[in-house]
Amino acid sequence: VFLGGDQALALLLARRLGFRSVVYAEDEARWPGLASRYLLRSPALLARVPERHRGSCTVVGDLMAAAALSAAPPAPGGNQPPPPPSVADEQQQQQQQ
Repeated sequence: VFLGGDQALALLLARRLGFRSVVYAEDEARWPGLASRYLLRSPALLARVPERHRGSCTVVGDLMAAAALSAAPPAPGGNQPPPPPSVADEQQQQQQQ
């Protein structure tokens, strides 16, 4: 499982050792043909993946924002910050445009 750093090194190591690789991409899925699975931050990233590799990609949302919100202490007065936009919210916005 790759969660940060250089995607190429994680993919090369997985291939060398004969392991399958799962890569989370925030900005770009650089080598979708080499990874077993790509987990993507947004549907916009999926649109930039070549059609033949889209079957190995899944949009899971912003894991970093979700982790930060779940680790944040509650606000004074019990008010919670709004949740990060979900994948469904982003897809709905794109359909409306």
